Order: sequence, then structure tokens, then C-alpha cells
Amino acid sequence: MVEKFEPVHPGEILLTRDQIEKAIKALGPSKLNLRGQDLHGLNLSGLVLPEADLTATRLGGAKLSGTDLAGARLDRADLSDADLSGANLAGAGLRGADLRGANLGEADLAGADLGAREIIVQGDFHIQHRADLRRADLRAARLSEARLVGADLREARLSGADLSQANLEGADLSGADLEGATLQGVHLRRADLAGLNLKGVALSRVVLSRAKLAGAVMQKADLREARLTEADLRGADLRGADLTGADLRRADLRGADLTRATLATTLLDRAHYDAETKWPAGLPPWLTKAILDTPKPAAPARVFEWW
Repeated sequence: MVEKFEPVHPGEILLTRDQIEKAIKALGPSKLNLRGQDLHGLNLSGLVLPEADLTATRLGGAKLSGTDLAGARLDRADLSDADLSGANLAGAGLRGADLRGANLGEADLAGADLGAREIIVQGDFHIQHRADLRRADLRAARLSEARLVGADLREARLSGADLSQANLEGADLSGADLEGATLQGVHLRRADLAGLNLKGVALSRVVLSRAKLAGAVMQKADLREARLTEADLRGADLRGADLTGADLRRADLRGADLTRATLATTLLDRAHYDAETKWPAGLPPWLTKAILDTPKPAAPARVFEWW
């Protein structure tokens, strides 16, 4: 059980590094309770705070580089613009945390929970209290097996990050940089990756069902056995991509470029394509069981006669 640190003097509030260090010595880091405290801008770099309770704590702009926060509770915490570079956040709870503009370069978030609350309303998937990671610096961060359901990762820098086995269902990755990121086994169902540059990215066996990939650049991407059922691939560049054994049933391929793509044993039943879709040479689309969408003729103009 986490005990709340009681200050020496009545009414005293933990606002300084010195006071926090004294609390750690008195109680031990795992019993430190700083729920809702205002610690914005403080230099807490290098402190050992595993399993500390920092729920809803205000840490905007704080310096937390190299801080040990493994297993800490940071749900709904304000970490906007905080420096968490090299911090240990393995197994930490960050549900609903505000991480806008935070520097998480080389931080360890393996197994961390940054997911939103998922609810089903009348059969539709909804998310609440999503973690805000807009424009966050996550370069080379370790996010393997992290829970990022519904996370807002717009324009996040994820180059070189390890996202293997992470759950990013419903996450918004529009404008994010995923160059060199490790994505093996990542779960991207319903995720928004529209317009992203995924050229040459290894996405074999990745779950991308109902993902938004309109306009994405996926030249020579490894999509072997990937699950792309009902994915939005309108206008996607899939030139030279390897889609061997991939499941694209009911996917939207209107305007997609599949020139030189490998479609051996690819499932395309009821996928939609149009006159702008480009297929590999020698593959007549009628053999794929895909459905050709033809534009509906315009309704004739109604002529009114006045008597």
C-alpha cells in the first residue's frame, strides 16, 4: 500500500527536489505519494522513484532525464514539454497522461500502459482519456509490448523506436516519423497512418485491419501475411510491396498503385478497386475476386414544363 508522505510542517507542500529526496529517505521510493502535486519545471533528473504514485501530478517542463520511474503511477499526469530522455518508465501507468512535446528519446517504456479507455457504444468502437503524445520525441525509445490504445501520436518522432508487440489500436499516427522503427508484431487495428512514409518498412504479420492508410507510401514494404481486412488503402503507393499471404479482404484499393507488388496467395475477396487502381503486370483484376467500383451515372436533369 502506498502511504502519503506527510510533510514536517503543517501546510507544507512538496515543491522542491530537496523535500522529495528527504521523503524518499524517510519512506522509500515505492511508498512516495505525490498525487496531484505541482512539480512543474522541477529538476528531478536521476532520482529513483520506482512505483511512486504521481497520479494527476503536474510535471510540465520538469527535468526527468535518467529518472527511474519503473512501475510508477502517472495516470492523467501533466508531462507536457518534460525532459524524460533516458528515463526508465518500464511498466509505468500513463493512461490519459499529457505528453505533448515531451522528450522521451532513448527512454524505456517497455510494457508501459499509455492506452485509453475503450468502450463499445451500439457496436461502434470509441476511446476515452487518450494519452497525448503529440510531437513527442520518442526517437530510439523502447516501447515493446507497451499499451498505446487510442494514443494521440500525431507528428511524434518515433524514428528508431522499438514498437515490437505494442498495442496501438485506434492510435493516431498521422504525420509521425517511423523511419527505422521496429514494428514486428505491432497491433495497428483502426490506427490512423494516412499519408505516412512507410517505404521499405517491415510489417509482416502486423494487424492493420480497418487501418487508415490512404495515401501512405509503402513502396517495397514487407507486408507478408499482414492482416489488412477492410483497411483504407485509397491512393496508397504499394509499388514493389510484398503482400504474399496478406489478407486484404474488403479493403479499399481505389486509386492504389500495386505495380510490381507480389500478390501470391493474397486474399482479395470483395476488395474494392476502380479504374485508377494499378495492378501488377499479368494479373487481370477479375481473377482476384475484387469488386470493380464504377462511378454512378449522374441523375438526368429534371425538366419542368410551365403551362
